[in-house]
Amino acid sequence: VLICFFYLIFYLKKIVAPPSLELTSPDDNQVVTSTLITVVGVTEPESDVDINGEAVLIDAQGMFSRQVDLGRGLNTIIIKSKKKYSREQVVKRQILVEK
Repeated sequence: VLICFFYLIFYLKKIVAPPSLELTSPDDNQVVTSTLITVVGVTEPESDVDINGEAVLIDAQGMFSRQVDLGRGLNTIIIKSKKKYSREQVVKRQILVEK
């Protein structure tokens, strides 16, 4: 009975834990001259990903890529990943556009 109880706790924790979210590009506090940047990353395959509030499609391995328009000056890009019953994982990147 104890083994079943601990297994259920472990499984429930895995369900509600936020998914992993790793960004390959862009780096935080990056300075660019272009107003278009590509956000590339990977998360768990069953997750939903939003970049600045817009849904992004992910492939079977959890990889995603999306081009984002930037304005002059300091821009904040907010990337969120969430599974059906989990908490959100949030990553923020600040990009400075110089012209």
